[in-house]
Amino acid sequence: MSKKTNIQRRKAIEILLHSLIPKIDIIWDASWAYSPARKTIIGDANNLSIISTLHEYAHARTEWISDFDSEKKKELAACAISVGIFREIFPKSYARLEWNGHMLQMPEKSR
Repeated sequence: MSKKTNIQRRKAIEILLHSLIPKIDIIWDASWAYSPARKTIIGDANNLSIISTLHEYAHARTEWISDFDSEKKKELAACAISVGIFREIFPKSYARLEWNGHMLQMPEKSR
């Protein structure tokens, strides 16, 4: 992916997230994460992913996730939300993916 395309896709992700959560901060780094203390979604600048975007959105938007008593439960809830949204919006793309543990990925032969 060209540098220009990467920047355009990052901007599209930022627009999407700001339309869903206007007061969220978004920074680009080397991995995906959500910082509740900073109210910041951290995106992987070199691995743009709509599912990862939705996953971090789920962490940021659903305050009830923080009520779970373990990090594993929080993570699985965010996975269920992000994959569920992706499956509803992109059913054909979802059908092409394979499960690897709790993550969806392109099949090995497609990478």
